[in-house]
This record gives sequence, C-alpha cells and structure tokens, in this order.
Amino acid sequence: MIGTSIAYHLCRGGERDVLLLEKSKLTEGCTWHAAGLVGQFRSQQNLMQLMRDSVALFDTLKAETGQDP
Repeated sequence: MIGTSIAYHLCRGGERDVLLLEKSKLTEGCTWHAAGLVGQFRSQQNLMQLMRDSVALFDTLKAETGQDP
C-alpha cells in the first residue's frame, strides 16, 4: 500500500516516469488481509481527525480513479 501511495502522489505532483512493481496482484499481501474498516471514534482528537481525513481521502480516490478503495 505504501508503494502504491507513493506512486499515486508522485503522479499527482506531476511526475510522469513512475513505475510500480508488485510481486503479484496489486495490494495482495498484508493490505488485502486488512478489514478495510475505518472507525470514526477515538479517545484522542488527533486520531479522530486522522480517521475523518482518511475517509475524505478514500472518497477523493474513488472520484479520481473510479476505483473503490
């Protein structure tokens, strides 16, 4: 997931010579095994803001790519 994120942000920043290598299918390893749940409530305000920002980012990715992260 980190490599995919780096490639995405490089492209968004204007870089056009980006190559993403995966061992097999995209996000097939640990990322695939994650539940994909983003809780909205945390005991600390900064963690709650991180969760809200993550949800907003997922909505943006879906709109930009047509893929539902």
